[in-house]
Amino acid sequence: HIYLFKVKNMRNNFFKNVRLAVPGRFFIGKTKVMALALGLDESSEALPNVSHLARQLRGDLGLLFTNESPDTVQRLLIDHSE
Repeated sequence: HIYLFKVKNMRNNFFKNVRLAVPGRFFIGKTKVMALALGLDESSEALPNVSHLARQLRGDLGLLFTNESPDTVQRLLIDHSE
């Protein structure tokens, strides 16, 4: 599963705690580079339909890649909300 998220201050202690609590990989950086890595259209996308996600990467956003179920991730994020 791939999740798109927005955090105002990605360097604060709260976000560090979330990164420790939620299993998976967080990618934060240049959104244009992340979009290019995912694929901008069907012919260049890394996985089927992931180019739709790449088109949404604008502003201060990051990606979370995880094998956990959506229910588990949602529960963990609710438990660690501020």
